[in-house]
Amino acid sequence: MRRLYFFPTPYPDECLYSIFCRYFVRSGSTSNKKTIFELFGEAQSITSFVYLPRRLELVDGWVGPDSLITRERLANSNSCYGYFSIAFTEMMLREMEEKIVTGGSNRSLERQMIQKCRRSHWPEYLRYCPECTKEDIESFGETYWHRLPQLPGVEYCPKHGKAIQNSSVHLKETTMRFLPASHTLLKLEGKEKAEKWMHKEKYLMIAKDSEWLLMNGRRLKGCREVARKYKELFMERGLTTAQGIRYTERIKSEFINYHGEHFLSQMFPDRKDPLYWLDFAFVSVSEHLRPLHHILLMEFLKGSAEGFYKAVPDNEPYGNGPWPCINKLCHHYGKDGAEKISVSYFNGQTIGQFHCAECGMKYQRSRPWQTFEEYADHAIKLDYGHLWYDKLRKCILEDKLCPSDVAKAMKSTKKTVEIRAAEIGLDIRVNRRTRIFYSKGKQVSADMYYHEKVSEVLEEHPELTVKELNELVPGAYAWFSKNDFQWLKDRLVTDQEKVYWAEWEQEQLENLKEAYATIQKEGDSNRRVTIGWLCTVAGLRESEIKGRLHRFEDIRAFIGEVVESKEEWLERRFKVVAKKKKELGQEIILADIRREMRLKPNTYKKYALFIEMFIKELNGDNRSESD
Repeated sequence: MRRLYFFPTPYPDECLYSIFCRYFVRSGSTSNKKTIFELFGEAQSITSFVYLPRRLELVDGWVGPDSLITRERLANSNSCYGYFSIAFTEMMLREMEEKIVTGGSNRSLERQMIQKCRRSHWPEYLRYCPECTKEDIESFGETYWHRLPQLPGVEYCPKHGKAIQNSSVHLKETTMRFLPASHTLLKLEGKEKAEKWMHKEKYLMIAKDSEWLLMNGRRLKGCREVARKYKELFMERGLTTAQGIRYTERIKSEFINYHGEHFLSQMFPDRKDPLYWLDFAFVSVSEHLRPLHHILLMEFLKGSAEGFYKAVPDNEPYGNGPWPCINKLCHHYGKDGAEKISVSYFNGQTIGQFHCAECGMKYQRSRPWQTFEEYADHAIKLDYGHLWYDKLRKCILEDKLCPSDVAKAMKSTKKTVEIRAAEIGLDIRVNRRTRIFYSKGKQVSADMYYHEKVSEVLEEHPELTVKELNELVPGAYAWFSKNDFQWLKDRLVTDQEKVYWAEWEQEQLENLKEAYATIQKEGDSNRRVTIGWLCTVAGLRESEIKGRLHRFEDIRAFIGEVVESKEEWLERRFKVVAKKKKELGQEIILADIRREMRLKPNTYKKYALFIEMFIKELNGDNRSESD
């Protein structure tokens, strides 16, 4: 496409469609189609240029290289990009900013923007402020289509306080036609609808916030960031729990009280429930909100869009920033430099994520009360950052450091460095040193070194375990495992094979036997003999004995001999009752058992069959003896 001979200088608050209309007039063209092809090189619907900064890749063909008219100026000052950007996702914002800077073509992004800014939400006609039109003619000799009056919810001019008027140009007419304001707005009207006038202050506030968003909306960083702040401010006002669960009815009630039910039904006349969109306010579906919804929410929470932007929630669980960086290689370590990414609530935990722009490290915390010293080495590192990885590459590729020296240089553990190096395709062992072994001042082979060292240790510790070997001769077990494992295996013992444990078993067995003798002599004869009772009398921990029964055969045999099962205990008690009855010449009945033994209901229920059979058996013995 050839470069245009001229391009109109944009007026303040003029939309792109209006600039193209003025180009159409000044070019002297009588064909809308021909002008569209001059501007875009192909057939192109031009209605969306009333709102959106489309086809910015063509700006270099519209103006000269030294022109002050840039893509950024057209996007910021001559389109509604800032206004609609608060409904964009993070990816859409990133792609749009890239398009503004580079001028690359991205039709997919433009389709997403048009879908996001649905035409069904736009006013039916191009609109204007009568006073602004008069000022335009006085200042520039002509009028033009302003951005602000075209926005939904803008019913009054924030500058003059006059009602916004519909022009004779239906929005559908602008699809393939250039209809300049200077030709259309020949007769100005000043009508003001009574139902709008009732809420004039509300509409003026919406107009002012819409104007602020046109100029500053990009600073809010898209719908997800806005939704995150909604969540914090709702929590600040007590409209959600600490976990972010909404009090839906309370939110709607206070929202209606703030804006007024009549005003809201006027704003959304096509809906039975004008607050259907409030459920979309939080992160998961926040991108479904229109900018007008955001304006109403921002006014509800902080009085205005600008107030919302400047607001710092008072309920920051991690306090106010800047937060310390936890990267030991960064000069912000332990001081400042990190900014908060988000705070979320999950399973009763307050999860905060932070990012240091200086080094790129991102980390996550879940205990707001911890001091820096307590969480610095335990926080979850989501991304080690460019500074850390650049240093790691330098240590391995340029400085040729061995693994242990790399770990020292990175101020981290060898394991951590090894894992992170593998993530970027590096092996920290590529520069490892060949170890040199010395014995008695002379260089020796690894074989001689480890055999001598282990032999020396065995002289001092005849009963040597693997754990003790690793502490006394680091690396020996690993070397023997690869080279001479049988030699080592013949000389090591397991922990339970040590003489110490045999002595321990006999000592505890004596204690248990003494305890049992004491129980037999002084204990309650009606009480069941258990391991717990034995250990209590012996002054031992029950868990210590129980946990080692599988290792010590003598203790296990003694316990099995003296500890009573429930059936053995009941049988012993029955015999005592039977002896008393026998002396009186009476038979045993169930009532005697329950009275004398004071059995609990559950115990009786569980052992009812056993008790009945045993009573019959005892009564049979008594009859035999009497016969």
